[in-house]
Amino acid sequence: MSVKSYFTFTRRERNGIIVLSAFIFAVTFAAFMSDYFVKDTHQNYTQFDEQVKTFMASAQASDSINFYVPEETHEPGTDQRRQELFVFDPNKLPIEEWMRLGLSRKQAESIKNYENKGGQFRSKEDVRKMYAVSPEFFESIEDYIKIEKATIAPKISEDRKPFSPEINKVPEFLVDLNTADTTELKMVKGIGSFFANNIVKHRTKLGGFTNKAQLLEVFGMDSIKYDEIKDQVEIRIKVLRKIDINGAKLYELRNHPYIDDDLAKLIVNYRNIHGNFESVDELKKLSVMTPELYKKISPYLMAFN
Repeated sequence: MSVKSYFTFTRRERNGIIVLSAFIFAVTFAAFMSDYFVKDTHQNYTQFDEQVKTFMASAQASDSINFYVPEETHEPGTDQRRQELFVFDPNKLPIEEWMRLGLSRKQAESIKNYENKGGQFRSKEDVRKMYAVSPEFFESIEDYIKIEKATIAPKISEDRKPFSPEINKVPEFLVDLNTADTTELKMVKGIGSFFANNIVKHRTKLGGFTNKAQLLEVFGMDSIKYDEIKDQVEIRIKVLRKIDINGAKLYELRNHPYIDDDLAKLIVNYRNIHGNFESVDELKKLSVMTPELYKKISPYLMAFN
């Protein structure tokens, strides 16, 4: 093979070189011309930066400029930047002051609704029990709660007027707690719509009252209100709605105020293992059944075989 053959190309090789050269030229030309057709997307923030500097300078010079933070974007007691802690009496605290402590308006309003219906805070523990008060929030305010003794006096309202023989005379008849509707209950001095509705609701859940002291289980009822009305009511008819412990479903058992979830499961499990209960007395074999609980619950149960 001669030296000349190393410096010459075949027709096929020459055509390949021409095509490759044309492609390189086209790419180079396109990159060069793109500067004339593609708009520069670079943003100029100079004017915006100047506006920010002007605003911040104004904010530092004036105490009236505040930054808005949406009310519901934090959990009560967790946003230390927003929470203001101060000594307070929960029985006298306006909604706005609850919000200063870290609650939302909706949470503060629920507390005020509780007070408007006759509720009072007699101890720090009463504050802890509020639905709107989380454990974290209570921990942050606990040391600042100061309840004045004067505030735990009965609140004078339509439903909570203090009893006195001159003002609240016992009616000529006694109202039967098991048969009275809300209209009849409101004839009792000291019972308004709030307590009348709650008494009927609790009676329905129980299946009837067996004794007057069960009124203390009614929502909102305390010993002061009970002492005021107890001599105006009676239980003449003891027709109770009873639950069949041999046929009741789990949810039916635990719907009763005196049967919690654990007791309901024990009754069902015992029944599944040992068969039907011969009598209600057989419940005494359950590990959680104390004499006090049995006395309380047995009037509402039956063992149908």
